Amino acid sequence: PAAVDDSYAAWTWLQQAATQLQIDKTCVAVGGQSAGGGLAASLVQRIHDAGGVQPVAQWLFCPMLDDRTAARTELDALKHKIWNNRLNRIGWRAFLGTEPGVETVPEYAVPARRNDLRGLPPTWIGVGDIELFFDEDRTYADRLKAAGVDCALDVVSGAPHGFESIAARTKLAQAYVSRSREWLREKLTGSPSS
Repeated sequence: PAAVDDSYAAWTWLQQAATQLQIDKTCVAVGGQSAGGGLAASLVQRIHDAGGVQPVAQWLFCPMLDDRTAARTELDALKHKIWNNRLNRIGWRAFLGTEPGVETVPEYAVPARRNDLRGLPPTWIGVGDIELFFDEDRTYADRLKAAGVDCALDVVSGAPHGFESIAARTKLAQAYVSRSREWLREKLTGSPSS
């Protein structure tokens, strides 16, 4: 998928332009939400394999990490708010150019399919417990931890997909985003809050 190549090109450009832009290239995090969260996770894997300067953290809101969820047609009957499995299947099909769940997918296209997660940067994953991606996000977080990666999983009870955007003014969403920002601030500055 071209989006992974485009993201890597943007990372490479940022690293090359860091001095001119007055950016500390050793203090950059990669993040995203939903499909963007999945793309961020793919990008971090590709950067890891390429070597050189690495992201200081990855910051993933309800990331879309595993095409095999879309292949589970029994999930179609569940009425997930905002993003359901039928939409998920359409999204993965468009991204992969094939049916989700096939045996082989392009390298870096599906973050959850990577076998070795060792050496990836500290990771924050936030997800609601009633959304379609809950199981795949929790599984990925567990796998990161098992691989020795510092990983925080923030699960919000009763929250659907992308609630922090669609209900941004609620206390629940504001507290969630605040926790995520505090985690990111600590990773970027190297110091906990006072």
